[in-house]
Amino acid sequence: MKKSIFVLQKHTLLMDHQPFHWDIRIRANSHLEEMNVYDDPETLQPGAMTQVRVKRCNDLRWLTFQGRIKVGDIWTEVELLDRGEVSIVSSSDTDFTFHFYGETFKGTWTLKKRGGAWLLSKEE
Repeated sequence: MKKSIFVLQKHTLLMDHQPFHWDIRIRANSHLEEMNVYDDPETLQPGAMTQVRVKRCNDLRWLTFQGRIKVGDIWTEVELLDRGEVSIVSSSDTDFTFHFYGETFKGTWTLKKRGGAWLLSKEE
């Protein structure tokens, strides 16, 4: 099973210090596959699902970035929470199963496309 690297980052709005979203970024050759997660993935209970936005990112600097960044009119603080290896256990056009090997972010996770939405869940 081929492994890649991942990072887990938290974006916090600087104006009110509230978490804005979390990013799970997985290196895929010359780009990153990115999941924007709006619930803290480290506290998601097994079996629970959360909606995510999936996109491709061509800037590999995100694998090491932490600090302040302005996106549009909004300033956020990006905190690197964890990094490690990830393996793809299974994949299809609408379902992906990953196993993360981070220090704190670990275990098996499933990403499923249902209708127009992507849902992320932690396996038991």
